[in-house]
Order: sequence, then structure tokens, then C-alpha cells
Amino acid sequence: RVFEACPEQDTCLYNVLLSAYTVGRDMASAEKLLSRASATGAVDVATYNTMIKAHLRLGDVGRARAFVHTMRSSGLAPNSVTFNELIDAAAAKGGAAMWEVVDEMEACGLKPNSITCSILL
Repeated sequence: RVFEACPEQDTCLYNVLLSAYTVGRDMASAEKLLSRASATGAVDVATYNTMIKAHLRLGDVGRARAFVHTMRSSGLAPNSVTFNELIDAAAAKGGAAMWEVVDEMEACGLKPNSITCSILL
């Protein structure tokens, strides 16, 4: 109800509420809010990164990857935060998958940063 009372429902406000839903693992409400935010153009890379991180935390790599695709389809480019989340999830599972994400990161013109390196170690 507080959200509805806010006169300006901008990207920042949507992102705060989206984060609250995902921290509480209320993914149904998060996805509904994301649809509403998308319809009003109130989304940014942080919006999608919030959803990606939430799905990775739930172990749903496929859904997280789907949000990377949705982000790109909406004209937004994944950033190092996006890739670091994906690398961290891949590293937790072990194997070479994390290096494939690093390759994808570099193909997008991004270089691994200190956070990336600490994940890889």
C-alpha cells in the first residue's frame, strides 16, 4: 500500500520493492512487479540483476539465464555485476562452466575485475 501511495513510482522505487520481494523469496510477487515496471519503462540493469541474483540463490540457473536474455532483448546490456553473479553460481557448482561465463563476459566487451578474480580464486 505504501508503494501505491508514492506519487512517483520510478525505477529506484520499483527496484527497492523488487529487492524486498526477492529477499523474502516471494518470486511470484517479484515477477508480477517486474512485469508492471517493464510496462511503464521503469527497469534498468539493476532491476534484472536483482532477478538474476534471486534465481541463482534459489538454484535456478536456467531462469537466471532467461533474465539475461530478457535484459538484452529490452535493449539493456549485462554488466560486470551480472556476470559476476553468474560466475559465482557456476564456481559453486565446480567445473569449467565458470570459464565459459568469463568468455561470455569478455565477448560482451567487459573485462574481469577484482571481484571476478576473487570469485575465480
